[in-house]
Amino acid sequence: MRTASKLVLIGTALLGAQPPALAESNPNDNQIYVPVSQCRVVDTRQSAGGNLVANVAQDFYAYGDAVQISGQGGNPAGCADPKAPNGPEPAAVAVNITAVGNQASGNGNIRASAVGVTPANALVNFTQGTNLSNAAIVPICRGSCAGGKQLSLMSALANVPAVVDVIGYFYPKGTHVVTVATDGGDFTSPIDAIAYLKALVSGSDPDAPSATNPWVVQIDPGTYALGASPLVLDVPYVTVKGAGSDATVLTGEGANATGAVQVKVDTTRLENVSVRIAAGITDGTGIVIDNAADASSEIPVIAEVAVSADDDGQQGLIMEEGSSVSLVGGSILGEDFGIEANHVGVSVLVDGTEVIGNNRGAYIGLGASLTARNAQFIALEGILGEAVVNGPLSIVRISHSTLRGEGLAASALALASLMEIQQSTIDGSVTDLVGIVLIGASQITGTVTGVPILTRCVASYNGNFQPLNSACAVAP
Repeated sequence: MRTASKLVLIGTALLGAQPPALAESNPNDNQIYVPVSQCRVVDTRQSAGGNLVANVAQDFYAYGDAVQISGQGGNPAGCADPKAPNGPEPAAVAVNITAVGNQASGNGNIRASAVGVTPANALVNFTQGTNLSNAAIVPICRGSCAGGKQLSLMSALANVPAVVDVIGYFYPKGTHVVTVATDGGDFTSPIDAIAYLKALVSGSDPDAPSATNPWVVQIDPGTYALGASPLVLDVPYVTVKGAGSDATVLTGEGANATGAVQVKVDTTRLENVSVRIAAGITDGTGIVIDNAADASSEIPVIAEVAVSADDDGQQGLIMEEGSSVSLVGGSILGEDFGIEANHVGVSVLVDGTEVIGNNRGAYIGLGASLTARNAQFIALEGILGEAVVNGPLSIVRISHSTLRGEGLAASALALASLMEIQQSTIDGSVTDLVGIVLIGASQITGTVTGVPILTRCVASYNGNFQPLNSACAVAP
């Protein structure tokens, strides 16, 4: 168990800045109180461990089932955690502590703390021969605790029986927030904010990001220079959120292997920011998705993010082998490719995003897949000019979208792959090179070239609204 003071020292050493108070288990800050009917959790006169011995800490359950609580002299039916089993663990407990002074060996006081922290504050002062009680709020251990217990009691100066009745629990709020601002935030760089949260995880801090304890890194309006080091999103259950893509700007110099922003875990989210590659950085990339090692059933989300990588050789978004991402809204702009997904096992979901590349809007290469809806794929006047390219053994499924190629080549190109396009507009031609192309209820302004058996159109029409037959030619 790490104390608040240890957390401050570790955070300061790592980051050179004071960590935000929200990370500490202060029951009066960022906590939700849940009262319960008074429940006795400890009565040392009947517990297996016996009464408190002077200057020796003894650990107890602050909540638990009948066996756990009755074993320490408490309620035979147990004292339940009111948010169990799916809620967060309580961070503190509201209790009445009684010192049974008529059985004490002398005068003294009872102290309480979280397990793993030596009890230091006197909560009940007692005199021999007199029973005394006091109400207190005591931080308790969360996460990995010695013996699975949460509450530590100690008597100073004398042996004494102790009775503890719980009247409520304090829980962390559903989401912690740490702020990044050019002036006045918890941190001045999002890189430092992520490093702070990573330190919580590596230190097994009970306030570390988790499925039941998510965090938000709120980035205020401003331009934040990331330099050559990418913003690496490698802490699970963290949302990095700006004030809008026109207000919060992240600029970097990330190369193709790293990107200005690098997404390494599934359970993360980036939203409402702009990501830009600095001018003059050849072969730079806005965002790199590299979460293949994460075994989570979730996938990272990039929502309402504007990526601009429009200098020579720059790319908007690169997918590494086995990675996956969900793009929601926003735009991806690359001077070379908007999206490059040229690895086996890659999965890209696109919903409402504009994907633009000078040469190719999206390249879905060997063994990758793309599923898109309400999207736009645009290739500008580059050498290739293909809005969507479907490489060998890949799968592309597009609906309610627009594909536009403004160069010399096709708007859609399928090479030994499966491409399905439904209820969409193809502003340009379609070329099928030994793949399977199925087009339904769509408009194609250019020509369709491919093997007739493998290239099929259903309920589709050309730029002049003339019906196309199953071979994608104008019906006679």
